[in-house]
Amino acid sequence: MKRIILLVPCLFVLSVLMAQQNSLHPFIFLHAGTAIATDNLGKKVINDNKSGFGTVGYYAAAGMDIPLNNKIGFFAELNSQLIPVARQSMAAQLNQTSFYQGLYAFSTTLPPGVTLLNARQYPNWTVMKSDWRSASLILGITRKIPLSEKAKLTLIIKGGIGLLYARSPELYGESITDSASAMVQQNSNKAMGFASRLGLSIEHHLTSKIKIRFNDDFDLSSSIRFKDITAVTTTTQGSYGSPNFIITKSWVSGTLIQQVNALHLSLGIAYAL
Repeated sequence: MKRIILLVPCLFVLSVLMAQQNSLHPFIFLHAGTAIATDNLGKKVINDNKSGFGTVGYYAAAGMDIPLNNKIGFFAELNSQLIPVARQSMAAQLNQTSFYQGLYAFSTTLPPGVTLLNARQYPNWTVMKSDWRSASLILGITRKIPLSEKAKLTLIIKGGIGLLYARSPELYGESITDSASAMVQQNSNKAMGFASRLGLSIEHHLTSKIKIRFNDDFDLSSSIRFKDITAVTTTTQGSYGSPNFIITKSWVSGTLIQQVNALHLSLGIAYAL
């Protein structure tokens, strides 16, 4: 993979030199649209540590197209996405979660010495806003297929690879009543990985220099390793200061592994240099 990453920039530079020789104009472009979490990033199962609880967010990109000829070309794109955490889904599942002496459990398999008499559910959870964020630099190749006379309407098939920077969400949720409360929180961290792209675009030439595009891109990432992630759970029972007041806390630390895969639907404009 690293050798391929190094090879693609060399091919891109070569394509720029070839484009200058064959008098084809490079285009700069801007795209903006929707990012839809897919695969484990979009999974919403609280007892599955692979679930990212991602939902529908935002996507933006800027870059350049370098044609080698009328059919084949290269592209370079810098993009970013923001995918919010599905707070309502997470809160609804926390409402149904049993907490055991400060530990939240998701099955009937209990720790040694803990019985169902120790279990308690906490109602009316509220989860604060948070999101997955990432940015990537992708270099790739395009294949153009004319769909109309004079090539005013064109289908573009594209694929590419690159580098990716991602940040995991900082999570905080709480359930507070007169007689009990519970809080869960998890810190955020950043990590690097690889990105890849498979996509289609439909572009329409408005003039010889300006064209508009609709893009349907599926962006994949390698398994991103977010290190030093700590999840903390705190529960209380009884009124504060009373003899029956109990407070318990538990935590778990480790590496969070996630792929920030998403489907990008966007509109854009391109301008010939």
